[in-house]
Amino acid sequence: MAENRPGDLSRLSVTSVMDSSRVLSCRIIVLNYNRRDLLEKFLPSVVACAKASRHPCRVTVLDNASSDDSVDFVKRRFSEADVVVAGQNKVLCSYNEAVRRFEEEIVILLNNDIQPEKDFVDPLVSIFLEREDAFFAATHGDRSVVAIRWGLVTPDVSHLEGNRLREEPGFAFSAGIAAFDRKKFLELGGFDEMYLPGRYEDVDLCYRGWKKGWRGYYVPQARKFHVGAASFAQTFTPDEIQRMVFRNGILFTVKNITDVALWVRFILMLKLRLLSAALLGKWFILQGFWDALEKLPEALRSRKEVKRQFVLRDREVIGRINHPNGCR
Repeated sequence: MAENRPGDLSRLSVTSVMDSSRVLSCRIIVLNYNRRDLLEKFLPSVVACAKASRHPCRVTVLDNASSDDSVDFVKRRFSEADVVVAGQNKVLCSYNEAVRRFEEEIVILLNNDIQPEKDFVDPLVSIFLEREDAFFAATHGDRSVVAIRWGLVTPDVSHLEGNRLREEPGFAFSAGIAAFDRKKFLELGGFDEMYLPGRYEDVDLCYRGWKKGWRGYYVPQARKFHVGAASFAQTFTPDEIQRMVFRNGILFTVKNITDVALWVRFILMLKLRLLSAALLGKWFILQGFWDALEKLPEALRSRKEVKRQFVLRDREVIGRINHPNGCR
């Protein structure tokens, strides 16, 4: 593939297979928890885009043990959608059981606060027809690259602001709202419950896919409106969320990072950040560190398991996503 700009896949035609007779079965799974109002507002557009697809596409609402009348509402109002009720609220990890029970080749994972455009499905599915190495396809606005902040590997989309890359195909580091190859998703075991109640589980899954030699693609043609954190922000305070992010960033590093230089940087910056948090009275950072220590044995066990799946080194993955040679 021609090399033009970092992460550039502008010559990859996302629509070139639209005249092909080949189709892939897909299922849109909408995660919901106690937000009937969002389902009423956004589920009609999800059903509409499934109907508009040239691929056989079904819609399922995955309810995370809601206490409101979300389930009854969907059953009354949306005969086109199936309903699956999770045994307990495992946030994104509830997708794991749902993906296992279905047989479609592609699963599109959405939150309840997303309004996709009518032609949302086909550009996503076409990536899996064109690219055998495709693990996931990220939607418009989710072209993440790899950033390292305080020694922690993290996704970054800030480079898209006012940037033409928002509208061009390319690679994506990670995405929770995305289309996934169902078999590859299950081969990796889906989202890791170690990160519950949330944050970093999508980064973990996608990064493991990258290190296995698969790729994540950015599909700007798959456009949607996204409220963002509609349910999570109702449950946790900003400090609680940052506590989880810090804890899970540490666990992600222990589990997935094998590069010595990255580890040295992580250790040095970890010491500096803890000192800074103590001086500034950011106790949620210190609490997050303690939380990570409690889960350290679990992260180390996971590390032994996932290392057997890795084909690429950390620097190779970061290079493919962030630099021009990533287009090869």
